[in-house]
Amino acid sequence: MYPYTLPLLLLALLMGGSGQASNLMREQRIAAEITRGPVGGELLWLQAGQTRFLAIHSPATTRKTLGGVILLHDMGGHPDRAEVIRPLRLYLPTRGWDCLSIQLPVAARGADAQAYRPLIPQAAARIQAAIDYFKGRNDRNLILLGHGLGARMALESLARRQPKEVRALVAIGLPTPPRQADNPVTRAMARLQIPMLDLFGEFDLEPVTRGAGVRRRAARRADLDYRQVRVAGADHSFSALQRALQLRVAAWLKRVAGREITGPRPSTD
Repeated sequence: MYPYTLPLLLLALLMGGSGQASNLMREQRIAAEITRGPVGGELLWLQAGQTRFLAIHSPATTRKTLGGVILLHDMGGHPDRAEVIRPLRLYLPTRGWDCLSIQLPVAARGADAQAYRPLIPQAAARIQAAIDYFKGRNDRNLILLGHGLGARMALESLARRQPKEVRALVAIGLPTPPRQADNPVTRAMARLQIPMLDLFGEFDLEPVTRGAGVRRRAARRADLDYRQVRVAGADHSFSALQRALQLRVAAWLKRVAGREITGPRPSTD
């Protein structure tokens, strides 16, 4: 299933993009941990500029494929994160969606949110590489799905450039500054032209719950096709509520963006 052995995977990572702000040595350690066990998908290496990065592809298991979902993990995470990302990556294929979970830029272990701010714009090149991967599979009906910082990276990437292949955005636990002026989240929402699901937990992180009203007002001003859902009892990781998360996301995706993918598709053998 895997086109590279572990040593070659790690070598590929070290050779690519040493000048990037992402901590590539930490990405190497993350890759090593992921490749030690089964992931329920195919390990891939994608290219963004001079940087190679890890991704996991879980193809749809249904007769009809509705589109592709690009999953973006939270701050300091990885494409096989046990909370939110892995449950969705393994469930959505049973509802007709191809899933590709990608490694986003990371800072040093234990780094705070301030250290991640310079990495937000750098995620755009990796998101585009994931879009190009799906285009190579004749799939141009795509969703960006981000958790935490991954949601912010998705939103800001779309604010800068909105590829026509991306049909909707799912933002789970999107942290939002409370300020009204010069707010990067609301500024990005004002430029969004696709449906957005804003999903968060009742006991989510303070920047998420406190910013819920800010996001609602921004969506209203921008006249977005927007739905905000607060899940009762859920925390930021949706601990013990992964099933509720899976069902809500799948139902919304089918309603706003599901369409059958037709035409020849490359083999993943």
